[in-house]
Amino acid sequence: MFYQEKVTSYETHTRIISGIGAAAQLTEELRQAGVKKAMIISGRHVSKTEFYAGCLEAIKKADVDCVTYNEVSAEAPASDVERAAEFLRTQGGVELVVAIGGGSVIDLSKCVAVLATNGGKPRDWIGYERFQIPPIPLFVVPTTAGTASEVTSMAIIHDEEVGDKFTVAHRELNCAKAAFLDPRALLECPVGVIADSGIDALSHSLESFYSLKANPMTEAVSLKGIELVSRTLSVVCATAAKNQMAALDLFLGSTMGGMAFTTTGTGHMHGIGRYVGPYFHISHGLSIAFLMGEVLRFNAMAQPEKTIQAARAMGIDCTGLSWSEAADRMAAFVDRLLQDTGLTQKLSALKATQEDFEHIAEDCVKDYQARYWKINPRYSRKEDYLSILNNAYRHFCQSNAGKGRRHICKEKA
Repeated sequence: MFYQEKVTSYETHTRIISGIGAAAQLTEELRQAGVKKAMIISGRHVSKTEFYAGCLEAIKKADVDCVTYNEVSAEAPASDVERAAEFLRTQGGVELVVAIGGGSVIDLSKCVAVLATNGGKPRDWIGYERFQIPPIPLFVVPTTAGTASEVTSMAIIHDEEVGDKFTVAHRELNCAKAAFLDPRALLECPVGVIADSGIDALSHSLESFYSLKANPMTEAVSLKGIELVSRTLSVVCATAAKNQMAALDLFLGSTMGGMAFTTTGTGHMHGIGRYVGPYFHISHGLSIAFLMGEVLRFNAMAQPEKTIQAARAMGIDCTGLSWSEAADRMAAFVDRLLQDTGLTQKLSALKATQEDFEHIAEDCVKDYQARYWKINPRYSRKEDYLSILNNAYRHFCQSNAGKGRRHICKEKA
């Protein structure tokens, strides 16, 4: 296998505890850490669940004094980070943060831990390796299987003032010390959220596998992530996570994607998706769902051997198939997955014009020239981005042709 980077590396700094009932291990892990006071950060919905109550019980069994902050909003706004950090300071003596929630809660908690020791505001630490004082230690209990923030070294924060997102990251210092993957968390998670997060989980493993920064270690983790998420997402949605073994595999597959893309980065699904989501006011997962099939087809030419491998990991029989045929089968598999999980119907409400796509393509070209040329396997121009966007749009229009729900973009001659 040819690797773009002649010398590669792989690292992870998070202890991963997984299994049905894994959250109960909080007791022993906190005892070993010798913590006397912890701050529990969560969102309003999760803080009202039985799963959250069980986590609190496990924490209290370790004789840890707890203070709780349950006011985290979606997308981890910078103002929420500042309020949570101020709350932590007023409590005094907090030695560890426990995040119980989805990606927004975990990302906010990472940033709060940074501010607790380094001071300042979230924007003061934008970028990589900007802070040097280790944050307050962090334990995480994810309640969605998708973002993989439990094993990544970055926090994605939403800046409400400029309407954009920024990253606070440190390869060594900004990772959770321990992550508890307990599929019971998904029992109280809305099925729509499971589907939305799950398609994002699949994209992480796919994009890390195709990445020009991939290496033998990340490829092994990525392929297993593709297999686990592909096999289980529709099952978990169909059973509302009552099939706990499938839910555990979905969690593991999601985490594996995070373990890989922390090293490899992500490609066009995310590079284009970061504009599609905010532009059309759809979730990150839906923007990924919109783009996945077309990006797979686009990148297959640059990674024909990997396309066959990824298709097999999805469970597709590739006997006698060319790389282009395998890419088509992968796109068809994604279509079925979106149908099975209800995401296709949500995408049917999307409305866009060619002018919209022109603006998005221009932004994507700038990003590609700045950084994505090092990650996405196929060379990309503005017309390539327009082709991906228009093809995806036409594809999702077909099922609603003539119903007047959307207007189809027409490419310029």
